[in-house]
Formats: sequence, structure tokens, C-alpha cells
Amino acid sequence: MSEDLHGQTVGAMRNLEIAMAAAGVGWDDIVRRTIYTIDPTAYDVITAAIDEVTGGAAHPAQTLVGITSLAVPGCLIEIECTAVTGTV
Repeated sequence: MSEDLHGQTVGAMRNLEIAMAAAGVGWDDIVRRTIYTIDPTAYDVITAAIDEVTGGAAHPAQTLVGITSLAVPGCLIEIECTAVTGTV
């Protein structure tokens, strides 16, 4: 795991990309994103890392939540997404 926020954000987004591929969805199918981070003022770093992975796909509705810590020591960010698949 990377030790900086940019690297961890890229890693989290790559993990999401793997899960999304398994579900058959792409970045354009994401309708909501929630970001939990111990450094909520570093929005520019987080956004740059997200854009690096998504290729500049449109950002969905998003909430950025500042927290004091995450479950894994050294983890700076956690990202969750909701996608719409078009299937019922």
C-alpha cells in the first residue's frame, strides 16, 4: 500500500475498477461516490488521482467525509461507489 494520499487514492480506484469489471459496469455507470479520508482538505490531490484512473469520466454525485481514522493502520482513504446497471 502506498504511503501517500495520491497513491492510495489511485489504488482504491483501481480496486473499484476490478470490482466494476466483474459486475460489467464502467465509470459512466457510477451514480454516487462516497469518499472517507483523514485529509478532506486535500480535495485537489484526491480529484487528480481519480481523474488519472477514470480518464476524466464525469464525476457522479459525491460526498467527501472527513474522518479521524480508518480500520487499517496507515490507510488514508476509502472510496465506495454505487452503479446503475440497467438490469432489474
